[in-house]
Amino acid sequence: MTHVHHHHQKSYYSSLRQLQRSIHTSLKNHIFSILHDIRVLNENVLLDRDQMNLCEENIFLNLRTGAWYDVVRGTAVGNGGNEHVQSPNYCYFQSKNGHSETMAFSTLRFNPHVLLSAVKHHAACIIDATRRGKIYPDSILKTIPIWITVLNREVLGWSDAKMETHMKYVSKSEYERAMQVIEGYRLPEAVIRKLRKEILSQIENLEEWIIPFLETSSPSQVHETTQQMDPQSKSKRLFLKPIFINPAHPYNVFDHEFDHLPVYLVSASETERESKQQGTYTYLPGAGDDMEAWTPHKDFSADVFWRNFTKIDPHEDMMEEDLKEVCLEVLENNSPQSIPPTMICNPTIFIAELMTSEYVDQYDLIIQLASPQILKQHRAEAKHVHQFSVCNSKKFRKSLQKNFDQILSCVQNASHRILIVSIDPQTDCFLAAYAIAIMLNLAVYEGSDYQTMRPEIGSWSATSEDLKSVCMLCQVDAPQNFLSRLLHKQMKKIVQR
Repeated sequence: MTHVHHHHQKSYYSSLRQLQRSIHTSLKNHIFSILHDIRVLNENVLLDRDQMNLCEENIFLNLRTGAWYDVVRGTAVGNGGNEHVQSPNYCYFQSKNGHSETMAFSTLRFNPHVLLSAVKHHAACIIDATRRGKIYPDSILKTIPIWITVLNREVLGWSDAKMETHMKYVSKSEYERAMQVIEGYRLPEAVIRKLRKEILSQIENLEEWIIPFLETSSPSQVHETTQQMDPQSKSKRLFLKPIFINPAHPYNVFDHEFDHLPVYLVSASETERESKQQGTYTYLPGAGDDMEAWTPHKDFSADVFWRNFTKIDPHEDMMEEDLKEVCLEVLENNSPQSIPPTMICNPTIFIAELMTSEYVDQYDLIIQLASPQILKQHRAEAKHVHQFSVCNSKKFRKSLQKNFDQILSCVQNASHRILIVSIDPQTDCFLAAYAIAIMLNLAVYEGSDYQTMRPEIGSWSATSEDLKSVCMLCQVDAPQNFLSRLLHKQMKKIVQR
């Protein structure tokens, strides 16, 4: 009798676990939970975008979980739009860099574009999410606040700035550890100089801002103009300030003064600790997290979903299997499309993973990279499109170095926007695009005219500090690998000219 009782009890718990597993791996539950969260964000949390100084350009989705919470495309499809709406802006702050044992300021995920956007638009917003049981992900509570504080200290000149975070959810020991990371980190001087130059180019009315690094820099015409202003007339501080927002605590414009640059850190999901039934689906907090566990295929990404939203046409009456079938169908017919080109050398050089026809009219010079076999099949679309072969073999390094001088001569004749792009997704061409873009960045480090800057380049020594600076600005992890040796060799060639 006892044996039978234990058998039934075991079967009950086994069935319960299986039910829970089916709820938490259901594609429908995850998709509709995400759509629910986006509605809440648009109708409540981010309702006063004008008051918050937010627009499509300064709202960032934190990869990878945050990419599902696309409030821009979510608004468009909600208003009857289609998948051709502007692609979102991404950033990448890992929660891992906020964990006590791995806490760090990441040079690989440096995200300078978020800083520059915050300066240009007087604010920035970063959206992320986390699974049930937590109000905010560690990226929002620690990783990004560490990043903000380092930039405030090192770049913007607020040398005594302390980390600001939501202390209700961060322990004293974690905060002290974060401050140790911040106080022990120093940005390379070359990175600081480049960012400050780009920051000043984004500010329209310098006289309105308190900018510490102008007060301590060597005088120039713009510095003298700023220093002569009466401090009392300056109403704003060039200072990044995190503001923590979640659906239970939306932003109230009357609670804050705009005497700084707010960085809105938005946790997208509701704060329930458990799932709950919502119509024909079960609501899951942080549904965008751990996508490998619930998407129908490893290549079914947030970008694929949003670009094909009208084709998928998700509605609550859909059955689980029907939704999976249509998602797999759009994935099968999905044409490769990369994240929009990333600017790595303001204001000229961009990189992209794959070529699209729309790029032809958007750039003054396009450098296409592919294997020799692929280039035979693709002719250049226009006079300003130049093609170079990169061998997907042991000859890769030599082919990259061989092409660089030719590419550099093309760049000298380009006026503004330069795109380096792969037309061959099956080779190392995207790595080649990064490498050449970084080398071009070295060649035009302080300006866009290589010829006029050659004397300054000629005075450099090929140090790891210089290389680290460029890699940080380009968000490429290069200092200890093959790319590092390649760039050192190319830098020496430039210096020796």
